[in-house]
Amino acid sequence: MSDNYFDSVYSEKDRTNIVVYRSVKFQKLDIGIPRCKNCKKIHRNSSVLAFVISFMMAVGVVLFVNYYFRYDIVYRIFLSIIGFLLTFILPSYFIAKMLTSRQGILSEIEGMENEPQVQQLQLQGWTLSRPSA
Repeated sequence: MSDNYFDSVYSEKDRTNIVVYRSVKFQKLDIGIPRCKNCKKIHRNSSVLAFVISFMMAVGVVLFVNYYFRYDIVYRIFLSIIGFLLTFILPSYFIAKMLTSRQGILSEIEGMENEPQVQQLQLQGWTLSRPSA
């Protein structure tokens, strides 16, 4: 049970769309997707490695920006923040996905989409994304 990957599926119960008011009522169901200890270890290690690689890339971008734009402090701070966020947050997910797929293991999201119980719930109208108004 501790090796399971837990995520939620959602079912929309009621949607209200009035000119000035929007509302969505939904039901949430938490599902545990079974996985072996080895898969859990690979997912955890790839996430940590992706975090480290993304962080190092982000630090490199900040150093690059501060070296080449050293005369304009406002521009340098702005580019450093944007560069850090773009090279730290965005690539982390893709690096982790690449590292797990290299070892022949589905990502946690792909594993959930391929789970027979989740596919059955999707046929009944449940979704993997949270409904929004």
